[in-house]
Parts: sequence; C-alpha cells; structure tokens
Amino acid sequence: MGKKLILAALAPVIFALSAGNVGSDEFEDEELDRWEEQFMQVVQEGRDLWTDGRVVDLWEMINWCLRNPLEGEELEADDEKMIALIAYVRYERCGVELDPGKH
Repeated sequence: MGKKLILAALAPVIFALSAGNVGSDEFEDEELDRWEEQFMQVVQEGRDLWTDGRVVDLWEMINWCLRNPLEGEELEADDEKMIALIAYVRYERCGVELDPGKH
C-alpha cells in the first residue's frame, strides 16, 4: 500500500477516534495495531528525512540569506565579499556555543 494511501486511510480513523465519534469496539485490536504500525513507519520516514540533511557550509547559508530574505544576488564561495562576510560571521560568533535552530 502506498504511503500517501496509508496516510489518507489513517487520517479519518484517527480523527474519528480522537473526536469520540467512533467507539473503540467498532475496530478490532489487530486492525488498530496494524494502522498504528503503518502510521509510525511513515512518522519514522518523516523524521529520517527531517534529520538526515547534509551539513551546509557557511557560504551556502550566507547565499541563502542573500537570495531569500534580501532578494539579492549570490556570491561565489571565493568572492572577496563572501570571504569578508564569512570572516565577519566567524568573528561575531567566536566563543558562542553552537545551538542549531536557535540563532
């Protein structure tokens, strides 16, 4: 069964159970266990996708900021302006504990 089909099949069941519209005796324990197992497999795949991304170099993050919030032009990794930006960021962050997702 495809993952999208599993999610589509689980969503109404989970909603109905959480809303109290369906009594637990309408489903066999075996069915609920199977649905929960399939749902958790998809959850695990989502977690793997979320946490399995590669580490991005600082110059790539600077370019992301230039492109997106600033709507500017990207710089090459060895551009003098990029080197100056990297030096500035490293100087400002010197001695600051890394806390991913918090900066």
